[in-house]
Amino acid sequence: MLGAPIAIYIISHIIYPSSIDGVDLESHYFQNSTVIWSIGAAAIVFSTLLRPIMFGSSLLTADNATSFIGLGVLAILATIPNKQVHRILLLVIFGLLMADILVFTMLI
Repeated sequence: MLGAPIAIYIISHIIYPSSIDGVDLESHYFQNSTVIWSIGAAAIVFSTLLRPIMFGSSLLTADNATSFIGLGVLAILATIPNKQVHRILLLVIFGLLMADILVFTMLI
């Protein structure tokens, strides 16, 4: 249950360098984007598989739809270091989070 907060904590340490003086944050982000989004993808896999393993529920549920789409989006973010692609896909991730909170949570 704590997989996502732990992943966010680790990602925050990777995104922000220990000393920000003289560091170009954009280049720092793209240098570390593969690691950042791979950790995010691992958190999605862990959290998606947790309920079926622990409680014996089905993996293919409406609640996991956003997880499967999000995993694909994070795979693209981890492999394509393009500024425009990242801008668009971060909006997609935000939309997936809102859909998960506002729509799919009601189905549980």
